Amino acid sequence: MADTDLSKVLGECCEAARSGYELASGEKDVLDGILTSAEEKIRETAVEYKVSPCEIVGIGETLEGQLSEIQGSIDDLRMSFSEDLDALERDLEKFSITLFGRTMAGKSTLMEVLTEGDGSAIGMGAQRTTRDIRSYEWNGLAVTDVPGIGAFEGEEDTRLAFDAAKTADLIVFLLTDDAPQAVEADCFRQVKDLGKPVIVIMNVKVSVDSGKSVKLVERDMNRAFDYERIEEIRKQFCKFAEPFGQDWSSVPFVAAHLKSAYEAVKCEKDGDLEKADFWRRISHIDDLKSLICEEVSVRGKYIRVKTFADIITNPMIETLSGLDWQSRMNESQGRVIADKKRALEKRKASFTKEGKKRIEAFMMRLKTELRTDVATFAEDHYNDKMADIEWGKVIKEKDIEGRCKTLLDDMEAEVDGIIQETIREITSELKYVSVDSIERSFLTPALVDAKRIVSWTSLIVGGGGTVAAMILTLAGVEVAAGPVGWIAAGIGLAGGIGVLFIESRGDKLAKARARLEKELNESVNATCDSIWSQLEKNLKRLVKGKIDLVISELGKIESVIDSLASTQDELADSLRLELRSLNMTFTFKIGNAVFGEEEASKSLSKITTAARIPGVCTLLSEASEGAVTDEFRSKMQDLIAEDVKVVTANDDARVFLSGVLEGMVAPHNIECDEENDIVTIKTDNKDVKLYNRLRLLEQFAPYKIGG
Repeated sequence: MADTDLSKVLGECCEAARSGYELASGEKDVLDGILTSAEEKIRETAVEYKVSPCEIVGIGETLEGQLSEIQGSIDDLRMSFSEDLDALERDLEKFSITLFGRTMAGKSTLMEVLTEGDGSAIGMGAQRTTRDIRSYEWNGLAVTDVPGIGAFEGEEDTRLAFDAAKTADLIVFLLTDDAPQAVEADCFRQVKDLGKPVIVIMNVKVSVDSGKSVKLVERDMNRAFDYERIEEIRKQFCKFAEPFGQDWSSVPFVAAHLKSAYEAVKCEKDGDLEKADFWRRISHIDDLKSLICEEVSVRGKYIRVKTFADIITNPMIETLSGLDWQSRMNESQGRVIADKKRALEKRKASFTKEGKKRIEAFMMRLKTELRTDVATFAEDHYNDKMADIEWGKVIKEKDIEGRCKTLLDDMEAEVDGIIQETIREITSELKYVSVDSIERSFLTPALVDAKRIVSWTSLIVGGGGTVAAMILTLAGVEVAAGPVGWIAAGIGLAGGIGVLFIESRGDKLAKARARLEKELNESVNATCDSIWSQLEKNLKRLVKGKIDLVISELGKIESVIDSLASTQDELADSLRLELRSLNMTFTFKIGNAVFGEEEASKSLSKITTAARIPGVCTLLSEASEGAVTDEFRSKMQDLIAEDVKVVTANDDARVFLSGVLEGMVAPHNIECDEENDIVTIKTDNKDVKLYNRLRLLEQFAPYKIGG
């Protein structure tokens, strides 16, 4: 049978491609403007951060990394548009078909059949034959043969295959009849995610050895092509769609024996037309060719427009999902940081208050101890020429400096504990922060060190010597100057060489004892007040140097995260709006092409907006129930090869959104937060079908799953 002449159809496809290119080019220009605006926001956020960078080791690098990742995503999105659109423009006149299938599925054999080749490309045994992308032409169609999936180094093969498939108009997916495999199903799912129309070819494996009789070959072929058998294999393959939330039951499916088809090619070349006709008939290759030609003839021009629309739509949907997720994550993390900052401020106030009480209690105990010691000391040493030295021993035994340091060390340890607890709380709630590095930064080195503590012991000892001199003077004792002065002579000189002019010796000594006690107490009070003041200053330094530092850093982090979330929100909202606009333009183009502008306007004028997951579903929002006719919906569904659903607009946003979710979530389980512009879905539904509906929902509004 001669191949169907597609020249006229391909001419129409070329015109449709030009229209699709104009649509995609215009959309690319709009998106360039949106992305440029987002880039400016990112630069502003980067400047804001660099003006006052976070001092915390790890946080700064992480925030800079986020800024860089967003910029990278924008660059990748822009590059994706440009590269794929440029590739499509170069092949504007070609209707492109890409062959997919695992190694030894028969792609190379199909190429030899369609090109009437010499068989050199057909693989032998288990060796992978399609190591590179190969292109050829059949019946005016550009066919690309990509590496097989599931072969050695299959991961690289799969990447090459999908890169080639992105710009294809139609995918031909080859299976074999030796039971569908999960790896093929997963690959097919990814192909469907590209939004491409797909034809499945099942390559029936029947031995056609040269020694086998024609009757046996035909008998085996008839058994292999038994309708019920083929249908059962098709159903087995379609079952793989369920875990993915997809429906493959409407995918065109045809069985063929490619090796017999190639035998027909060889016989025809040898001039044995009778054998060629036999092999062609039992191979069912004409069914395969007819299905491809029918797909191009019926849907070709719509598919070409769809190819250009989807080259923009798919990366936009992927980017939108990512931005919504990142924004929600950043907003959530920003709230966590803000909560922890507020909690730390409360802990700071509590710690400061308790710290002052601890200092007060410490100083009151110290004063009491010293005053008790003063009374005893004055009684025992008022007549001691070595009194100042003895007082110094008393003070030294008190280890005041060590006790003060212990108090401050304890308070610093408590501050470190507060910070560690805050960090532990942050660690449990934030996933992107390297908290280990924060700990190292916050908790070392110690801010209160021994060298910075005032030498209170020497101050008190010095006070004792000074007091002794004052007491001696007041007692009328004349101190002879010696090599070391009066301090070396000591208070005890008063009892050894005092000159008593007016009062008796007993009265003078009593006064000396009283004055000594009074002045020592005053000195103790003054010195303790100084220690008290120094302790409170160190408390302030401790709070400022550690807790305030953490609060300040958390404030910087919160500010940058808020800026990131805001940038992501604005970019996502712009993409959301533009994506719906693109969907509407695509819907109008298909509708006008199918029904004519006048007839199509009856339904199109009543469509308020549209959401699409290419290859899976198009959701049209109609102004009133029944505004979009079943004929329009059914015809569009058939031509673009994806499910077309309709939801009626409603003043109650929850009712409308429940309709978008196809009733899988009731209106009362949907909350619309207008202030934060987010929809909360309350559901325990794990049905993967809900996932696809949620992907449609996010084209109307950002959402989160919550209680």
